[in-house]
Amino acid sequence: MERKDKLILLLMLSGAGYAAFANWDTMRTKLGLDDLAPGRLKAIDLAKKDMTLDRTLANWLVLHERRRNKEIEMEEEPWDATRLEGNRFLVVVRFTERGQPHGYRFEVNTASGGVTRLEDGARPPR
Repeated sequence: MERKDKLILLLMLSGAGYAAFANWDTMRTKLGLDDLAPGRLKAIDLAKKDMTLDRTLANWLVLHERRRNKEIEMEEEPWDATRLEGNRFLVVVRFTERGQPHGYRFEVNTASGGVTRLEDGARPPR
């Protein structure tokens, strides 16, 4: 490889590296790399195990029983979480009831383990 070819290759690689650095947030979202974040998985797990929908059963069991009784229909993985800031996440579970889309929203603090159900239309405090 000639010196000129090496220089062109080096310039192309540095340009690609800069483009990846400048657009990392978009790339991370589109490639689904946020799905593997430990805080996100912990937030979903805390929301599933909390007893905000029923005082005697965990949230995931309530939804499982409703699905088993054919009251609701759910996707294979209906739980999703979005980081609000720091250790706070907005966890959403989506399902269909009588042909209408529905869902429950929870604000989860992974540091304290606190889970708060947000009412319909409510926004998490900033």
